[in-house]
Amino acid sequence: MLIQFSVSNFLSFDETETLSMIAGKARKNIDRIYKSKKIKLTKCEVILGANASGKSNLVSALQFIQQMIVEGLPLGFSNKYFRLKPENKNLP
Repeated sequence: MLIQFSVSNFLSFDETETLSMIAGKARKNIDRIYKSKKIKLTKCEVILGANASGKSNLVSALQFIQQMIVEGLPLGFSNKYFRLKPENKNLP
C-alpha cells in the first residue's frame, strides 16, 4: 500500500515533490477513506496540472521505483537526472 511517495532529481523534478495518500480532515465523502487504527488514507488520488507540469514524469518515477523493487536497479538509470543543472548528475 502506497502511503507517501517523494521524488527529486528525476527527469523534470529538481527539488523534492511528494505525493501523499494521507487523508485530511474533510468529512464529506467519508466512504472514500480507508481507516485503520493508526492512519487514515484516501483510496484514490487525482493528479491535475497544466501541460508540461510533470504529470507524466511522476508516473514515470512511480514506474521506475516499481521496476527497481521488482527487478533491481535498471540499467541506464543515470540518464534520468534533472538535466537543466549539470551538477545534479552526481546527486542521488
